[in-house]
Amino acid sequence: MRHLVYLLLVVNLVYFGWNLIDSSSLSETEQRRLPPMPATASRLVTLQEREAQATATDDVSSIENLTAERPPSAGAAVLCQALGPFLAVDELQAVETRLVEHGLQPAKRELQSKKLIGYWIYLPAMSKDEIRAVLEVLKKHRDKEYYVGKTNFISLGTFGSMSRAERRLKETREMGLDARLQERFITQSNWWLDIQSDGSATEQLTRLVEDRPELQLIELACY
Repeated sequence: MRHLVYLLLVVNLVYFGWNLIDSSSLSETEQRRLPPMPATASRLVTLQEREAQATATDDVSSIENLTAERPPSAGAAVLCQALGPFLAVDELQAVETRLVEHGLQPAKRELQSKKLIGYWIYLPAMSKDEIRAVLEVLKKHRDKEYYVGKTNFISLGTFGSMSRAERRLKETREMGLDARLQERFITQSNWWLDIQSDGSATEQLTRLVEDRPELQLIELACY
C-alpha cells in the first residue's frame, strides 16, 4: 500500500512538470490563438493602480475649482489714458514729474497740428506787363494796400477775420481784378502724456484736469 502511494505521487509530479514545460514552449503565435477574455470579465486592479487613479482625480478636481474661482483672464484690468494737450514742454515736464512721484510711468507723445491764423488776399504770379497794368488800376483807385512779391505775385493784404478779408476781396474785384482769398496757417507742436495703470490713478488724474481746465483726459485702446 505504501508503495502505491509513492507511485501515485511520482506520477503526479511527472504530469505537472510536463504541463509546465509544454506551456512555456508555446510560440508567440500560438499564445495569440488563446481564446479572448469574456466581455463581462473585469480586469484585476492592483492597490497601487487604484491609489494612483484616486490621486489623479483629486488633482483634476483641484485645478477645476481653482479655474472656476479665478479664470486665467481674471487679472487686474489695465486702463490706458492720454493727458493733454500741452503747448509747452516745460508745462508737460512739470506734470510728468508729478505723475512719476505717484508711481506712474507716463510716455511722452508729440503731435503736430495746423492752426488758422488769418486770411490773405492776393493776385497770383503774372508777367511784368500784367503787373504794370494792375498797378495802374490800383493807382487809379488810390489804393496803396499792396506790395509786389519777388515771384511776381501781388499781395493785397492779410487779415485776422473772415469779414475783413471778404470786404477787401469785394473791393478789389469791383476794380476788375481777379483777386483770390487764401487761408493762412501755422504748424504748431503739442504734447500728450500716455498713461497705463490699473485704474487706481483715475481719481488723481481727474482731479488734475479739474485744476487745469485746458487739459483733457481721454481713454485710449490698450495695445
